[in-house]
Amino acid sequence: MRHSGTPLNALTAGAGYGFHADHRFRTSAVDEVRRIDEEWCRATAGKRTVRHNLLARGHADPDRYFAIMFFDSHESFAQNSDLPETQAAAEQYRWADAPPVSHVLDIIQTAASLS
Repeated sequence: MRHSGTPLNALTAGAGYGFHADHRFRTSAVDEVRRIDEEWCRATAGKRTVRHNLLARGHADPDRYFAIMFFDSHESFAQNSDLPETQAAAEQYRWADAPPVSHVLDIIQTAASLS
């Protein structure tokens, strides 16, 4: 998933991003992940409810990836999940080295700094 360059605390603090989905998976084919994401972004333009998304790689484990998506609410997450394009993209991840593990989380607090 693409990163907009906006700091996370600016995205979540007071922005109403109260919900996020975290998908973890292993792959040695990150170019395929990017291709699937780009196709999904084109196919869902004007329909998707994702406010921000990013793709991160494990620092100590370069074949471990995290796709993190931010939503306004659980309802907007469900609406996005129900899109046929989202379901088709999820099916394409079956080739990953290990099945994706997904977590859906309510954001209860963010902080710009912990110091």
